[in-house]
Amino acid sequence: MNQGNFESVEDSNALQIYFLDIKTASYIWYNLLLEILLSTDYLSSRTVHFMNLFNILENIISSDDEYSSNLISQFEQTYELQQVVYWLTSDTPLIRIVNKALHEQDINMLFTLCFLLVDIYTQLIKHQADSLNAFSYTANDEISNGKSFS
Repeated sequence: MNQGNFESVEDSNALQIYFLDIKTASYIWYNLLLEILLSTDYLSSRTVHFMNLFNILENIISSDDEYSSNLISQFEQTYELQQVVYWLTSDTPLIRIVNKALHEQDINMLFTLCFLLVDIYTQLIKHQADSLNAFSYTANDEISNGKSFS
C-alpha cells in the first residue's frame, strides 16, 4: 500500500469518529434534557408552560387562518395526557413547533414544551409496558396450550 491509501483510511476513520462524537453528544444532550424535564421542579409549573405555549401558538397563527385558530382553541380546551399522540400526529401548528424546537435544539422552546414532552415520554413508557404485558400474556397462553415459539 502506498502513503496515500493510509492517509485516506486515517481521514475516513477520523471522519467516522467525528460523526460518532456528534451523535453521542446529541444523545447525551437529549437524555440530560429529558432528565431535567422529568424533575419535579419543572413538572410543578405545568400550567404556566401550557399557557405560555398557548400564547406562542396564538402569536404564530394569523387571525385570518380560521382552521388553525380553531385547532388551537380545541387544543386549549380539550388537551389531556392521553391525547398527546393525537395532537402530535395531526397536522397542526403544534407539531411544527415541536419538530422545529427539537431540530434546532431551542432550549427555551423545549422548556416551554416540557409538559408536552413529558406527556409524550409518559405515553411511550405506558405503551411499552402495555406491549410487553400483551406479549407476556400471549407467550404464557401459547405455552399453556402446548405450543412453542420454535
